[in-house]
Amino acid sequence: MSRFELIAYRSWYGPFRKPLRAIARRVTDKSSRIVWGPLKGRCYSGQELSCRLGIYELHVQYALEELLSAGETFYDVGANNGYLSLLGAQCVGESGMVYSFEPLPHNARCLEALMIQNRIDHYRLVQQAVSSRSGTIEFYQDDKSDSYTPSLIRNRRNRVIDVRTTTLDDFVVGHRQPDLIKMDIEGAEVMALVGATQLLAAANGPKWVIEIHSRENDQEVRRILLNHGYRLQTLPPPFPRRPYPSHLIALKEA
Repeated sequence: MSRFELIAYRSWYGPFRKPLRAIARRVTDKSSRIVWGPLKGRCYSGQELSCRLGIYELHVQYALEELLSAGETFYDVGANNGYLSLLGAQCVGESGMVYSFEPLPHNARCLEALMIQNRIDHYRLVQQAVSSRSGTIEFYQDDKSDSYTPSLIRNRRNRVIDVRTTTLDDFVVGHRQPDLIKMDIEGAEVMALVGATQLLAAANGPKWVIEIHSRENDQEVRRILLNHGYRLQTLPPPFPRRPYPSHLIALKEA
């Protein structure tokens, strides 16, 4: 991460965020090209300013870039609008593969449009949620415009839709085995790990980058990963913030 990117990233969440975002709208309205970060120069025509600037979860972007190599397989669990799926596709190249798990129809359409815009063919949209069992389950949203924080966990969300689910263990049957799994599913991480017992137990188990949303989730996710022989480290954000959400990196012990 360059010094300039770091300054911009910190400022985006700092006391000057309002004038910075006003300037960003003017700058990015003139182009659909991403301005900074690992995806600089790629196309992005969505409304999310942080994505258009290239600073969306910038520290996570650089972690994924470091952990992924050409020819590998990337599972993006909770792919949202596809921004990190696009980054994964860039990292693994045409010899690699990206599976993007995103159950919400609006997000799925945005993801597919982003991939088409950037001429990415080595990916597959999986329009299912990842959980502890395959089937159908209730999915919760705050409202119809809530595209970033829907979850299998109700919490304070009150709008309910039914979505299809898969487990990671079920999905890998007949598909490429993951080298890296990024998971951002708003509190349902433990449910997903329960459905990945075989993957976790494998001697060559995948690397994980998991967004954690609470202390309770943190403790349980760590317990599961440690019990399966993983070495854990916290990915520190480059700016002061509340303890959660945070990101956990898990690598299989040699």
